Amino acid sequence: DAAFCAMLRLARCTAPPLCNWATEIAAAIHVMSVEDFEAVLDLMPVLIMEEDSKKRPPSGLFEKIVTGLTAACRMGPLPADSFTFVFPIMERILLSSKKTSLHDDVLQILSMHMDPILPLPRPRMLSVKHS
Repeated sequence: DAAFCAMLRLARCTAPPLCNWATEIAAAIHVMSVEDFEAVLDLMPVLIMEEDSKKRPPSGLFEKIVTGLTAACRMGPLPADSFTFVFPIMERILLSSKKTSLHDDVLQILSMHMDPILPLPRPRMLSVKHS
């Protein structure tokens, strides 16, 4: 549909290498617009926080996005516009009642983006960090 295509075009404008996950980012934003998002999250597997889980390739939509975010942040924080675009996905992961290893990865990504000078959604970031 037109909304998904527009979201996909926007996701392709995120900083490299995050733009390589544009399809997954657009799909996640679309999924998040579903009324019963918690039911969708129930489909997300609980990830075991062992070394074996780090060796296998990411299988779920949110796992792939967090993998992309982690890769994109290896050299440092994302540009503010890219971070702000994907922040709602990280926010939803952290606000989920289902605790997974994605929570720890997302918290680490958030901690890289606490520069007070950058124009980021700081109140929402702090709120989700302490929930």
